[in-house]
Amino acid sequence: RNFGSIVSALESFLEARPSEVLLVRISGDGCSHDSKCDFREQVLSAVGGRSRWAMLQADLAASPLAALRGQIVAFQGPFCSTKLDVQDKWEIGDGSAKWEKVHSHAVKERRERTLFVSYLSSTGADGMTFATPSGIAY
Repeated sequence: RNFGSIVSALESFLEARPSEVLLVRISGDGCSHDSKCDFREQVLSAVGGRSRWAMLQADLAASPLAALRGQIVAFQGPFCSTKLDVQDKWEIGDGSAKWEKVHSHAVKERRERTLFVSYLSSTGADGMTFATPSGIAY
């Protein structure tokens, strides 16, 4: 898939579900693009003027959800303007150990205007077997 087809798929999803908000992480990792061009500029030129992308760089911690409905908003990466505190310890094959990481992050003291995100996915070796996210889900 190229970026244009992904843009179209995201916009089609929101056309069918205008009350949703899509949080996206856009990065140039693994993409082939002209190294003479700035990746950020390439993306902005591809989505500029498209109504679903108008809030791409919105601060999620300062924007009411109602203002973001029907929009595509950068969640991580070079377009994200939101301060994040992320728990992403995914290389844990033990469900109890992963749950402890999630719980510790959930009860962590909050900072104003910071969005706290805890990824629940996990995969890895528990010492005996290889666990996948579905294998350790409660």
